[in-house]
Amino acid sequence: MGFQAQRTTRERDRANREAETASRVSEFLVELFELSDPNQSLGEIITAREILDHGARRIESDLEGEPQVQAKLGHTIGRVYASLGLYGQARPLLEDAVGVSEAVHGRSHEETGASLRSLAIVTWQLGETARARELALEALQIHEETLGSEHLEVGKSLQTLGWILGDLGLHDEQELVLQRALGIHQRQLGLGHEDTAEVGSDLGVLAAAQGDYARAEEYFEAAVVVTRNRFGQEHPKVVKHLSQLAGNYFSQARIEDALATTEQVVAAQERIYGGSHPDVAASLNNLGAILHVAGRLDEAEPHYRRSLEIWEERLGAEHSRTGTAVANLAELSRDRGELAAADLLFERAVRIKEDAEGPELAYVLGEWGFNQLQQKDAARAEALFSRALETLESRGGLGHPFGARIIAGYTQLLRETGRASEVEALENRARSAAQEGG
Repeated sequence: MGFQAQRTTRERDRANREAETASRVSEFLVELFELSDPNQSLGEIITAREILDHGARRIESDLEGEPQVQAKLGHTIGRVYASLGLYGQARPLLEDAVGVSEAVHGRSHEETGASLRSLAIVTWQLGETARARELALEALQIHEETLGSEHLEVGKSLQTLGWILGDLGLHDEQELVLQRALGIHQRQLGLGHEDTAEVGSDLGVLAAAQGDYARAEEYFEAAVVVTRNRFGQEHPKVVKHLSQLAGNYFSQARIEDALATTEQVVAAQERIYGGSHPDVAASLNNLGAILHVAGRLDEAEPHYRRSLEIWEERLGAEHSRTGTAVANLAELSRDRGELAAADLLFERAVRIKEDAEGPELAYVLGEWGFNQLQQKDAARAEALFSRALETLESRGGLGHPFGARIIAGYTQLLRETGRASEVEALENRARSAAQEGG
């Protein structure tokens, strides 16, 4: 048999295997959703979550001799769990999907890369940012090697990596990655596609973090228009971009705009996801922050507490987002003058943030320092501000937006303790670090 004939036979066999796998996946899913048929359930109401759990159990027990089908379904159901904010349930399915795909196709295969990328996203959502970065980089490398540098899967893997780099405070690297992702999406899908708009919104988040709120707003508004035209008013993607727009308003102290938009987002998310999704918690936390800044402390507290309850339940007591909610409650207590209660909350928040990557630990330490200033405990305040600066230098650099707030607190401390002569040295240290970072 000639080389061309052999190649044709291999391609035909591969196509047949893929068609058979697709058929089995479709058959499995149809059987799964037949559970909701009253004739099958005997009148019992079966929820979507119960269907999903049943499917997850069946993957291993019913498909033992069909590894390709196992990998496809494990990946699919894992992603559905993740979309529901059930990251703990998603991870083992995606880990199994990676393992099975590797056994069937090899590590350097596009399907293994896709499962690795999904696993990277879930790992990131669970707060394991360094490990998530490793997984995302591997997925990107696999897709570049197997599909070429201009393939849409490469663009998706770049986008995933960009999200993770943003959480690590690596904004220069993040911008390069997201710009490349945007270019691929524009060339493959066009400027008006919703996935292209989403990558643009990711660049908007980066622009806002860098203080370029006008450019961020352009990205967010464009994403809202594109997704609204594609999906209608109330869709998760539309709501996501509205939430980004609200955050941008808040960063510019446009409190009324931020409040109205965030209230709209929370209401829509609760209708879409129910009341206990991690994204709902994030928006409730944002709503609390807006009311907090507006001086409406009693209104802010229940939103902070509800976000804390959801994150503790869904992500765990030691997750970084849980730490964020605790830190916000600490600041609220401090601003009410409840300084002892604030100390306890700051202590818990720091303990959580110590195990997370990124610069947020520095911010919490600095805010705890302000709490000590109010209690006239100069020694403890100085220890906290000093540690905050050291942490920021190692996790993001003093040029990070958190730096200005920490340095302002440290400067206040030096002036209040008669050490104004040390202020210039502190400011020079900050300028030097910012110049080195730039």
